[in-house]
Amino acid sequence: MYVPNGQAVGSDKYAYKLEWFRRLRVYLERHHRTSEPLILCGDFNVAPEPRATSIARQQWERSVLFHPGRAAALRGVTDWGLTDTFRLHHQEGGFYTWWDYRRMLSFPKNDGLRLDLIFATAPLAGRCTETSIDRNERKGKLASDHVPVLATFAEN
Repeated sequence: MYVPNGQAVGSDKYAYKLEWFRRLRVYLERHHRTSEPLILCGDFNVAPEPRATSIARQQWERSVLFHPGRAAALRGVTDWGLTDTFRLHHQEGGFYTWWDYRRMLSFPKNDGLRLDLIFATAPLAGRCTETSIDRNERKGKLASDHVPVLATFAEN
């Protein structure tokens, strides 16, 4: 999935982003059960927690990517019954999936955010055996500012 960026805190686009999360929660409640295997993954345009941001955290707190309102909106979705599969295997900070192209040294300094996420309901989260972030994908010519997140699940 791709969650709207939100442009700037306080803008109509930011309000739309927060509403988008609310509507996603309603969709999950109407169409799915937490007891079924379900994965939500993609660019959430949200760093879900402080350790998902670089040491330059103060600059991000004013952005749509790490503003306190975004955390509450994302929790509104994950509290339905979703687990951040990356955190099942990596409790420490310093892992990011996005680095700002507008700041030339953000990637070499690992000054990024973990915006690309894989959430799973309990039936799948319990079978998640490994997760990783492929930072090398950012090193190529004309590479994206995002890198892939991978998760491995054991068979039933």
